[in-house]
Amino acid sequence: GEHNEAMMELGSSICGKKPDCGVCPLNDVCLSKKHSKEKLIPVVTKEKKRIAIELHFLLLNYKGQFLFLKNKKRRFFKTIFSPPYLIFGDKLSSGYANERIFSEIFESKYRKEFNTFQKHSITHHNITLKVSEIILDSKISFHPSEAKWVKINSIGKEFHSSIAGKLMKIVKKH
Repeated sequence: GEHNEAMMELGSSICGKKPDCGVCPLNDVCLSKKHSKEKLIPVVTKEKKRIAIELHFLLLNYKGQFLFLKNKKRRFFKTIFSPPYLIFGDKLSSGYANERIFSEIFESKYRKEFNTFQKHSITHHNITLKVSEIILDSKISFHPSEAKWVKINSIGKEFHSSIAGKLMKIVKKH
């Protein structure tokens, strides 16, 4: 669940090839640190081939509020709220399938694509982050436990991922 995603995010951002133990909130209970093995764990193995994808976030704007979803069937962010997104790339498996409703919205003539992007990497993926905004005439309905509408300045509080900061960098440029 959310705890596991948070631990993976913490591990990928702090405990990599050169662990930054000084900023780790688990420094006091870390067994690697306690036994002076933080440079040995995790064992660095040959990196798997990385998949290049474009993760294109859709900021669906209804009167200054933006749709955030949580859906266990998505490829990424299964247990946390995030803006809806589409995944583009060459020869992707069915596990990368986009939700039809968002593919249709992406094709909207009202979609305004931001002209900047950010780079990110996550679990064997090299990601280009892009953003489009679509002004909606009415709210799209989803089950309340899977959707909420938030203000743009709440992205970092609602979207618990390092990608949220990069997403905000794109938004602030526009």
